[in-house]
This record gives sequence, C-alpha cells and structure tokens, in this order.
Amino acid sequence: MMEIFALVFSGLGLFFIGMRYMGAHLQQLVGRKMRIMITRAVSRKGSVALFGLAAGTIFQSVNAVTCLLLVLIAAGAIDTRRAFAAISWTNVGTATLVVIASLNMHLLVLVLLGLTGWAFFFNLDETPRYRHVIGGLLGIGMLFLGMDFLKASATLLKGTAWLHDDLAFAANYPVLGFAIGVAVAFATQSASAITLVAMSMTTAGVLSFNAGAPMVIGAFFGSALSSWPLISQRSGSARQIALFQLALRLLGAAALLCVYVADRMSGHPFLQPALQALGLSPTGQLAAMYVLIPVAAYLMVQILNAPLTRWIEKLSPPSHTETLGRPHYLVDGALAESESALILVSKELQRLLLTLPLYLAPLREEGDPSGPAVDVRFAAEQNVLKEAGQFLTEVVDRSRSREVLEYSVVLRGQNELLGSLQETLLAMCNECRNPSIVGEMRVLTGNIIESLHMMLEMLADAAHQPDPDDLHMLRALTHDRSELMDSIRRSLQSADQALSHDVQQSIFAATSLFERCVWLLRRYVLTLDNTHAREQIQHT
Repeated sequence: MMEIFALVFSGLGLFFIGMRYMGAHLQQLVGRKMRIMITRAVSRKGSVALFGLAAGTIFQSVNAVTCLLLVLIAAGAIDTRRAFAAISWTNVGTATLVVIASLNMHLLVLVLLGLTGWAFFFNLDETPRYRHVIGGLLGIGMLFLGMDFLKASATLLKGTAWLHDDLAFAANYPVLGFAIGVAVAFATQSASAITLVAMSMTTAGVLSFNAGAPMVIGAFFGSALSSWPLISQRSGSARQIALFQLALRLLGAAALLCVYVADRMSGHPFLQPALQALGLSPTGQLAAMYVLIPVAAYLMVQILNAPLTRWIEKLSPPSHTETLGRPHYLVDGALAESESALILVSKELQRLLLTLPLYLAPLREEGDPSGPAVDVRFAAEQNVLKEAGQFLTEVVDRSRSREVLEYSVVLRGQNELLGSLQETLLAMCNECRNPSIVGEMRVLTGNIIESLHMMLEMLADAAHQPDPDDLHMLRALTHDRSELMDSIRRSLQSADQALSHDVQQSIFAATSLFERCVWLLRRYVLTLDNTHAREQIQHT
C-alpha cells in the first residue's frame, strides 16, 4: 500500500508542478506584441472562439488567461462582455488536457523530458531566447509524467480486493462520489486532478463509469466553489470576471448533473450507451463527460447571456481605478502610422495635464471633494503613463524617421515629468492635510496651494494651445522660488517655540514639495518651447 500511496502522492505532485511551470513560463512569453495579436483576435467577430480554445489549450488555466484579459480591460482594449465570451471558450480549451490524458502518451513524454534535459545540458535554458520555451516544455513533461504515475498506481490498485468492494458500493450511491469530487477539487482548486485520478482507475478496471461520472461532475462544482473567497477580495472588472467564472462552472456542472440524474432515474440509461456508440473506451467516456461540462456551460451562458451579464454588472460596477486608468486616445491600431500615433500620445498627456489641479481639490475651499480619492487617481493615472511609455517604445521600434524620433524624445520627457508631478502633488496633499496646521500656518499653506493650482491650470491651457505670451508668463511664474521658501522656513524656525514639531515638519515638507513642483513645471514649460518637432509631425 505504501508503494501505491507514494505513486499517487508523487503523481499529483508532478502534475501540480508541471501545471505551475507550464503556466508561469508560457505567460512570460506573452509580451506587448503578443498582447497586440490577442487584442486583434478578441476584437474581431468569430475569432474569440479560436482565441479561447487556443489559450485554454496552451495555458491550461482559466486564471492565467483571465489575468491577461484583465490587463487588456484595464487598458481599454476590450470590454468585459467580450472577455466573458473569451473565458467561455477558454473553459472549453482547458478540457484538452483531459482528452490527451485519455491517450497513451508514455513514449512522447519520455522523449520530451529527454529533449528538455539535453537543452539544460547545453545551457539553452540560460539564454533569453529559449529560457521560457524550455521551461514550458519541462512543465508539460512533468505534468504528463505525473499522469503516468497515477495510471501506474491505478494498475496496482486493481489487485486490491477491498477497494473493489468500496467502489462497487460507491457506484450504487452517486452522492458519495459527487461529494468526493467536490471535496478534492475544492482542496486542490483543480477539477482536472480528481478527473485524472478517476480516469487512471478506470483504465485499470478499478472504477466504473457510474462511480466516476459523479466524481467528474462534483469536481467542477468544487473548483467553482474554490474561487468564491477570491470574489470578496476583488472589485470592478476583476470581480465581474470572477463572478462570471463561478456562474459558468456552476451552470455547466448543474446542467450535466441534471442529465446524469435523469439518466439514473429513467430506468433506461442513455448516457453511457451514447458514449459507447461513439467508440469511446471507459477512460474516454469519463474524458467526454469532462468535456461536456464546459460545452454545456457555454450553451447555458448563451441562453442566459443577457440576464446573467446584467446581474454581474449590477453586483460589481467598474471601480474608479479602472475608469480613470484607461487611456482615452492610445489605440494599438494607430501604431501603423507613427506620426498619428505620436499625436495620440500628445493628446493623452494633455488630458492628464488637465487632471493635475484635481490633486489639490481636497485642500481648496472651492475644490470639489466628491471625486475619487487622490491616491486612487494617482494609481490609475500612473497606469496610463505606463501605457503611454510602452506605446512610445513601440512607435520608436517601428519607425526610423528622424522627426518621429525627435518628437518621441520630447513626449517621453513630458511623460516622465507628468509622473513626477503626480507623485509630488500626492505627497503635498498628504502633508497639507495635517489637522494640527491651523491659524496663520493654514493661511500660508492655503496660499501655496492656490498659487500652485493657478500655475497647473495655466500649464494645461498652454499645452493645449501653445502661445508665446502664455509660455513667457509661465516661465516667469516658475522661476526659482528657493529664496522665498528659505525665508519662510527661517521665519518658522525663529518662531519654533509657538509651533509643535509636527506642524514644523509638515510646513517644511509642504514648502519643499511646492519648490519641487515649480521646478518640474518649469521643466515641462521648456519642453513646450521645443515646437520644431511638433510642427514637423503635425504638418507631415
């Protein structure tokens, strides 16, 4: 019995390691170019099915594909409804692994592991070009080797008399098999693991179809329930996707459960005879049951699509971070025209410039505090700047035009300055919120905030419609303020007996941050002076 236990334990261990290796390395192969290809795939009618099937087959993890889709949703490349369709087909694609497991892959697995070992021997795994390919192949090999171990353990179990009696008892009580499937899948968070064990036992002639089928159905229920704790930890589109996955698996498993119950209670079984008529072996019959569940899930979702989507969107509306964190102008399709792409980046940066005064809204009497929190806005807009930086990199990689390269350097500098301004404004907002600052010190910080707010609004106007007079005024307003700030700090030090240490620290930090903001604004104004590249691009 110890040998059997060791084979089952090590087989499942290799299976889980293989799944993790395969998913981790294949995800690393998905760069921006692959993301563009995927965006195009899920943006065209009829291609979502092919993408979902291919992604499910390659990644063997709905969660891995979901992470990729969430990146595209956050970037505004696709909407959640399109992602729902992709996930439905991904769910079907993951069943490919179980279908392959029903075949004899022993020799192929040995060859695959041998090739991977030789690749490690020649240090190909250390080269950036082949590292993740070899890692993914190693994961696939370990995954199928684990399946072989499970099949070997089932062959040894065939000679165990007591097990035959217990499984014959379980076949008469499908609820027990269903409960086992739910429990194991919930614990391992994998419906395929218990299904592969059941298929291995069926191959050895230990488990019958009537005992294995409820385990497979229960495994889908268990894997669906295992995702429930994650739903409470997510919000917005991420929670919508998690809710859709839960509903998808529950609907598919419930549909096939109803078919199975009807088959058992009808007195004239039709499910197994139909699978036998297709020429499927006992192992293939369980694999077919596994495949039928995501197919049934897809059909159920198609029938209940409208009410299900409304229910999910009502339960989890998009968060402020998602809404603010989506670029308005950056479209991957514009990369074909480098000049147009740079104009779109410029418009995106101008839009973010207009939002800079909103960072100071909680500190101003005339500000509107009803908007999203400053830290939420900061996190979201930092994501937009990251997207803009990647967009610029792609533009430069595609073009060798001198004018494009010059203008891209200007835009990249503006992008970095915007990020620094956002970070400094967030820090300033946090410092000036100190409730200990009252009286004259509150007046001082108020004057600093109003002065900075005026300069930010003027900069946004000047960036939208550059005018020599406005730029000259901005250069005058953003001249070196270090002497003024130093005089304020010296006056505070002379009155240190009247101010607490906490207030002094906040005022010192606020004046330093104001000085830094003015310096960053001046640098941004200087980039607006560089109009040569702008005019060449816009008149090309």
